[in-house]
Amino acid sequence: MGVNERYTQWKTLVPVLYDWLANHNLVWPSLSCRWGPQLEQATYKNRQRLYLSEQARLLCQPTDGSVPNTLVIANCEVVKPRVAAAEHISQFNEEARSPFVKKYKTIIHPGEVNRIRELPQNTNIVATHTDSPDVLIWDVDSQPNRHAVLGATESCPDLILTGHKDNAEFALAMCPTEPFVLSGGKDKSVVLWSIQDHISTLAAGPGLSKSPGSGGFTNKSASKAIGGNDKRTKSPSIGPRDVYQGHADTVEDVQFCPSRKMNCTSVTLRSSLDFYSLWSALILSISLTSAQEFCSVGDDSCLVLWDARAGCTPVVKVEKAHDADLHCVDWNPHDVNLILTGSADNSVHLFDRRNLNPGGVGAPVHKFEGHSAAVLCVQWSPDKSSVFGTSAEDGILNIWDYEKEMICEMAWHGVFSANGLKNVVVPLMGLVTINGLGWYDSDDDGTIRIIGKKQGSTGLKVPTAPPGLFFQHAGHRDKVVDFHWNASDPWTVVSVSDDDESTGGGGTLQIWRMIDMIHRDEEDVLAELENLKSHILACERS
Repeated sequence: MGVNERYTQWKTLVPVLYDWLANHNLVWPSLSCRWGPQLEQATYKNRQRLYLSEQARLLCQPTDGSVPNTLVIANCEVVKPRVAAAEHISQFNEEARSPFVKKYKTIIHPGEVNRIRELPQNTNIVATHTDSPDVLIWDVDSQPNRHAVLGATESCPDLILTGHKDNAEFALAMCPTEPFVLSGGKDKSVVLWSIQDHISTLAAGPGLSKSPGSGGFTNKSASKAIGGNDKRTKSPSIGPRDVYQGHADTVEDVQFCPSRKMNCTSVTLRSSLDFYSLWSALILSISLTSAQEFCSVGDDSCLVLWDARAGCTPVVKVEKAHDADLHCVDWNPHDVNLILTGSADNSVHLFDRRNLNPGGVGAPVHKFEGHSAAVLCVQWSPDKSSVFGTSAEDGILNIWDYEKEMICEMAWHGVFSANGLKNVVVPLMGLVTINGLGWYDSDDDGTIRIIGKKQGSTGLKVPTAPPGLFFQHAGHRDKVVDFHWNASDPWTVVSVSDDDESTGGGGTLQIWRMIDMIHRDEEDVLAELENLKSHILACERS
């Protein structure tokens, strides 16, 4: 099936599979999208910050610099669950910008924006990667709004992080507990910075004091990223806290260890003073642990675990973690033992670090194969510990649950008749995803009937989905280069595709949420379907 045919079938299913969807056309491609802080809550929708980029390209090639690259700060209206009407979310124009995404501020970025990462301790601070050795730090609140006109001068970063000896384009992470920044690059190194002094003295102006152990602040400019503009030479810069060597090729992605979950139920406290002392100690321990432990992946096919307290060499190095270059990695925020990796071999691997040893021995505990092209991004869901998403060059964003052996079956056309509710025709596009409720029986005409819970049917002819796969988002027509789960609105995702190859330019940003019957507990869904069935039958009798 071709991309356009797949997309056409997907669009007919939007009212069936999605609780909400917004499609936003981008004139220029974007390589990164990130949720920012929630700004306002209302009855039917919330307003939230959204970061994205627009890369200036001409005829699929970089421009001569006259068209500026931009970091875009947008305010997004996120519709709450079970509010949007089905007929409204499916009626969008692919060539139009969404009314739910409103540009708030534009920063003229020095070079293409390859990655955007937000600082959890200060929601106004973001870091960006471009085609240079430096990491750029921006205070989006204090940055002036710029107009992206031809020949516009580049905005001045609030801070420049130096330390790489070659371009660092994609590997970028922010620590969840401390103002630390982590980066990897073509120099095969992983570099760590502390920006604590920058955050604490930002309001005091440009007179920045030395940062112990972080290289200190200076008033030099970043040579490759920033150029020679007089205004931009005022950007302060700091050197690295440490540089870590262990990869044999380009480092493609990095990730800090998440905050550890605490369980104090077994502790007996004699006084409130004991409680506060214990709490302070636990917070300090968690902060130190997550800030000092991190991992990286690269084109040498290795997964490397680091601990800053143990020095600048790997603690664990998994050789041949995949059969090709590794593009992405993510650490489970609910279980710090679980690490996901995505590769150019089209697969995703799940590692349990308890099974790894310093000698580099350790096989993945699960392998997920549901893409037909290189995997570009992996991310754990903040809403359920076993759920994660993966996006790839095949234009698909897959949602998985590693705890479930098989929670969906695949079919191309069908009749939905769950729990006896019949005559509701649904042209299924590759997925029947009502939380595994259906047992699928093929009729002579090739259609598939979902007959509720398993009832011992035989002669099933439905091809099965890869184990663990329970949803496919097929709304993009080219490679899905980035996506991000929304921590403030459960099960809401923003994803972006670079549409250069399919349309000759531009990109597509989509904000979407699958219907909750796909991921809710089976008994709850069955009860709701039974109530719906009773309601429809009552309406038919009246």
